Amino acid sequence: MRRKYKIKYTIENDIVKERIYYNNHVNLLSLNPIEGYDFLGWAENKNENDLDNIYINSKGLNVKKLRKLILFPIYKQIYYIVNYSKYSVDAYGTMINEKVAHGTKYILKSNKYIRPNYQFIGWSDDYENRSTKYKDNEEITIIYNIDLYAVWCSYIVKFHPNGGVPNNILYGYYIKGEKKPLINCSFTKHNNKFLGWSLSKNNDKADYKNGELVNDLTNDLYINLYAIWEKPKFNIVFNSNKGQGIMQNQVSDTQRVTLNTNNFFRKGCTFVGWNKDVNSSKALYFDNANIQFKMEEPIITLYAVWKVVYDESYFGTGSLSKDKKLKKLNDEYITYNSLKNTKDLNKRNEAEMIIASLKVLILQIQEGI
Repeated sequence: MRRKYKIKYTIENDIVKERIYYNNHVNLLSLNPIEGYDFLGWAENKNENDLDNIYINSKGLNVKKLRKLILFPIYKQIYYIVNYSKYSVDAYGTMINEKVAHGTKYILKSNKYIRPNYQFIGWSDDYENRSTKYKDNEEITIIYNIDLYAVWCSYIVKFHPNGGVPNNILYGYYIKGEKKPLINCSFTKHNNKFLGWSLSKNNDKADYKNGELVNDLTNDLYINLYAIWEKPKFNIVFNSNKGQGIMQNQVSDTQRVTLNTNNFFRKGCTFVGWNKDVNSSKALYFDNANIQFKMEEPIITLYAVWKVVYDESYFGTGSLSKDKKLKKLNDEYITYNSLKNTKDLNKRNEAEMIIASLKVLILQIQEGI
C-alpha cells in the first residue's frame, strides 16, 4: 500500500485547503499574489521571520519524515523609496528620503531646499520636464519608487479674470532669460470678447496677446496681468414698417438706452410708437422711452406702429370729386371689413380701428363737412 502524505494549507481568513500527496517530494500549492506584498513561501509558523524556516515552492518539499503538515503563507510587505532632489546645482539644503509601504496614502514633505533668487513652486517626477506635478504636502498614493525634483521659477505671473468666470486667479511660472508663452485664457465673460492681457485692469486695450511669447516681464517676485474684455454693443434696429424715411441704428455701450425720436412717416397714418412685433397695432415703447437690454439679447429690432388717419390728407394733394373720394373710401371699407372675423387678434383690432375712422370720414364727405 502506497504511503500518503497530508498537507493542510491555512490561507487568508483561515480558509484551509487540504492536499494529499503520494510522493514524498511535493511541489507546494501556488497562491495568487496579494497587491503590495511579495509571497516568500510556506512555513509551519504563521509569524515566521527566519528565511531558513520558509519552504520555497520552487525547491519542492521533502515530506518523507512528516506524515502530516500544516503550513501558513509568509508574505513580505513591499516598500518603495521617495527621493527628494533639489534639482539645481546652485540650490542647497537637505531633505531625507523616505521608505514607504506600497499603497500608502503619503503626504509629501514640505520643501527644505533653498535656491537664491528663485521661488520653489512644487515637485516634478520627470527629470526632463520642469512642470509642477505635485505641491508641498500633497497626498499621493505610493505604488513605485519615485524621484521628486524641485521646480523653481524666477517670478510668478498672476492672471486675473477681471470680471470673467470662474472667479479665481491662475498662475504662470517663469524663469529670467527664458522665453515662454503666456497662458491661453480659459476665462469667459457673457457676451464679451477676450482681447488679451493688460498690466492694468482698467485698460481698454491689451498689452499682451493670448499665448504671446514673453520673457523677463518683471524684476519682482510677482506680476499681475488682467483679462481685457471688449464691452458688448447694444444695438437697436429701427424698421419703418411700410413707412418712409431714414433712421440710423442706435448703438449703446450700456444696457439702459433712451430711444431716439421717430423720423419715419407714412401717408395717411400717424405714428403711435414702437413694438418688437411687426404685426402689432399697439405700441410697446414710445419716443424717448427708456429700454432695458438683456445680456442675452444685445440686438433689438423695433417696428413702427402706425394708426391710419382718414382725413383730407389721405387723398393727397390732387383734387378729387366727391364721388371718387367716396368710392376710394368704400373700397377701403370693404377691404378692412373682410378682416373683422380674422383669427389674428392684432389684424382684427387694426381693422376695427380703421373701419371706425372710415365711417367718420365717409359721413363727413357725404354731408359736405
